[in-house]
Amino acid sequence: MVFLFPGQGAQLPGQDLALYRTASVFRDTFDEASAVLGPVCGRPQLDWGLDPEVDAAAQAVTEVAQPLLVASGVALARQLRTWGVVPDAVAGHSVGEITAACASGVLTLRAVPAEC
Repeated sequence: MVFLFPGQGAQLPGQDLALYRTASVFRDTFDEASAVLGPVCGRPQLDWGLDPEVDAAAQAVTEVAQPLLVASGVALARQLRTWGVVPDAVAGHSVGEITAACASGVLTLRAVPAEC
């Protein structure tokens, strides 16, 4: 089992809404990541991953897309682990490499580069 995290361009409006509503570990982790990454990256719109009506072009702006992908990926990885899905490895493309580092425990959310 490998968790593979995508790079920028993989985000979609409302991508996190269903899990946010139904999976407590995902929700708590996403909220934690939003609290940490939003201010660091200067764009607190990580909640745009919860809004299916958000403008996709606005969500695609690097300062929004990259922290959103990290928050989503880390939250998903933690949720999957609580369901018993444990990876043998993690990998990522582009900003997905940061997500993989956080999901593996090599990097904490607070240590994510300010440039996201």
